[in-house]
Amino acid sequence: MKLCFHKIDSLPRLSWCLRVSRHSEEVDVWHGPWVESRTNFFCEGAWNSDYGNEEIERAILMGSGGRIDSDNLIIASPSHAMERLHLLRNRDYLFVSNSIVFLLCKAEDEPHPHSLRYKIVFASIIQGLKSYPRYLPTKNGNRIRLYNYCNLIINQRLEVIEQPKPAVKDFVDFQDYRDFLANQIAAIISNARDSRRRVKYEPIVTISSGYDSPTCAVFARENGCEQALTFVKARDTAGGIEDSGQQIAERLGMAVTVIDRRDYLQEAGFPEVEFYGTSNAMMYPLASRLEAKAVFTGHHGDAVWDRTYRKGCENFVRTGASGNSLEEFRLRVGWIHMAVPFIGCTSYLSINKISQSLEMKPWSIGGWYDRPIPRRIVESAGIERILFGNEKRVAVVNPQTEGSWDHWMTPESYQDFRTFCNEISRLRIATQHKFIDAIRWLNESHAAWNDRITNRLARHFGIKVSLPCVIPRDLRLSGSRSTDERALLFQWSVAKLSSRYQCGSKK
Repeated sequence: MKLCFHKIDSLPRLSWCLRVSRHSEEVDVWHGPWVESRTNFFCEGAWNSDYGNEEIERAILMGSGGRIDSDNLIIASPSHAMERLHLLRNRDYLFVSNSIVFLLCKAEDEPHPHSLRYKIVFASIIQGLKSYPRYLPTKNGNRIRLYNYCNLIINQRLEVIEQPKPAVKDFVDFQDYRDFLANQIAAIISNARDSRRRVKYEPIVTISSGYDSPTCAVFARENGCEQALTFVKARDTAGGIEDSGQQIAERLGMAVTVIDRRDYLQEAGFPEVEFYGTSNAMMYPLASRLEAKAVFTGHHGDAVWDRTYRKGCENFVRTGASGNSLEEFRLRVGWIHMAVPFIGCTSYLSINKISQSLEMKPWSIGGWYDRPIPRRIVESAGIERILFGNEKRVAVVNPQTEGSWDHWMTPESYQDFRTFCNEISRLRIATQHKFIDAIRWLNESHAAWNDRITNRLARHFGIKVSLPCVIPRDLRLSGSRSTDERALLFQWSVAKLSSRYQCGSKK
């Protein structure tokens, strides 16, 4: 097998889609202008080794890519769970892409017009690597296979083998873990800045007054970061409370840009489509500031760094789906997502043991919002305790608690989406809505009973068991997404985004 590259300057900068054929040794790779490529290797992103090392499947990879190894094609997903690989089989071809929109365009297919599952399935990764649904339907009767945090090996017969990412060592104490994070982040940033690259990336950090992003800011500053972005308000019932990380960033010696989370509502066109209509649309006005940047974020820090043990976090069980719909925006603008808490988090049990150790007692403040590892990192960088981690605040827009969802779309987007929905059968939508809600209730009830039984066995008899889930994996849907017409925001978004991939859609 060998790679045949087709660079198309009009594609989103970091997008790629490949096609493997039964009848040819050539693997066609269509890609945007910022994707790194050489003879039998391509990658969008940065990894924790030398730029010349092509074994990205063995690395901590902030991005995605692939390479030819003998007679096999190896494809590596990101080393976090906020983006995924998408795979579709179509007669004698197999398509793989880092963009589901690009994948559908290349396969000459579309989302199923009546399915309410797309956004729900994407969000269901919060249930962990062992439980998230794997398939999505298409209009032409195909199925899109989703792959999170893994590597794929594909041969000429179109057989696909999924392999786990390499294991990370267990950490013995705070300094061991902190050194690991610092070393891996430094290696990734060194790779991102390498002079051999087509495009070099400089660090920037998003920062709030919580725990996780200030921790990431400390590591970013250690790697020469001079810029920070902060949303001035978090949400509450009164219209917003202060959540600015400006003071923290300034104490770390960074220049700060302050943004209002509602600024995207002033944008022309359809800013929501790049985020499938989710609350991440608040990132849209930042496009020019994120170009060619390695963006440090604290997504997943609440699960990894909280002192309270959270079952399943070693398999990426999360408390929410924040950051899970940034890929189309990221691929167009051209930035690397430095999701710091995911680095090494498969060794969560040892990390949590450190959080609860006597060593960390001076940095534990008690209560439910207690993260001693971030507190020690940030305070050791000279940030006063009073400035961060005192109250849990959330900046992302939540239409369910902040007024009707149409108030959080631009007028142009809302009217266009209503027109889109009017062309779809409301009866089929209503029927699916009831069915999916029933399945989600069954799934959540079953999980609750499993937890109740395992907890009683452990408490009364000292028996630690893991009960199987009898709900088929493809029906284990997350309870955090709407199943009414709002679920069609995905189909609406794909319809709007497809034009940017049409130039690369011809076979």
